[in-house]
Order: sequence, then structure tokens, then C-alpha cells
Amino acid sequence: MDDRFSEWIRMVKNALIQPFFIMAFLLYMSVYFARFVGFILPEIINSYLTDILCMPLVLSLSCLIVRRIKMDPMIKLTFGQIMGMTIFYAWYFEWFLPQRSISYTADWVDVICYFLGSIIFWLKIQPHYLRANCVHKH
Repeated sequence: MDDRFSEWIRMVKNALIQPFFIMAFLLYMSVYFARFVGFILPEIINSYLTDILCMPLVLSLSCLIVRRIKMDPMIKLTFGQIMGMTIFYAWYFEWFLPQRSISYTADWVDVICYFLGSIIFWLKIQPHYLRANCVHKH
């Protein structure tokens, strides 16, 4: 197997088996499943948990894609890139879509949740992913 492909597989595996990523993904999907089947969740969980988890999940996958494109497992997203993506998500989901569809409602607390999730990613998650993806060449 090609060394670059092997490195890519290792990088994906390391990123996706991280405890936070698995926990965040399962929580995110659990909330959506509970909504789908009509289970009543506490309001704070129903309204804001997915918004907090959204950016760490999106940023983790974005970083993984950038690492794949650049074939460099040590690349990390800059603070500016993280904030840029967060601003875009906030604008798109809390301003743009609510003006165009009744399915979406603008909520400034959601914006705070997006930024909180991004700060968590910047301070806690991304540094952990870097340690997990360190390349040990023999």
C-alpha cells in the first residue's frame, strides 16, 4: 500500500476515534433522533447542545480535510480560520436562512453557542488532535 495512503488512513482513524469526536457525534445524533421520534428533551439540551457541538464537529472534519489535501497531519486551523468559519455559520444559519425559510429561526444564543464550541475546539480539541496525529518516523 502506498505510504501516503497509509498515512491518510492513520490520520482519519486517529481523528475519528478520538473520545471527544465520538462523544460529540453520538450526542449530536442522539438529540436529532430524540427529536425525530418525539422524545421531549430538556429545553437547554433541545435548543442549544447541538449548536455547541456543531462547530467542534465541523472544525474537526474541516481540519481533517485540509490535512488530507496538504498531506500533512500536523496542520492545524488558525484562530482566524476558526473564527471565519464560525462567523459564516452564524451568518448563514442565524441570519441568511431565517430570512428565506420559515423552517429556520434566528436566535442570538445559537450564535453564542457556535462561538463557545469554536473556542472549545481551539483550546481543548485541536491541541489533542495534534498530539494524537504526531508522526513517529523510524
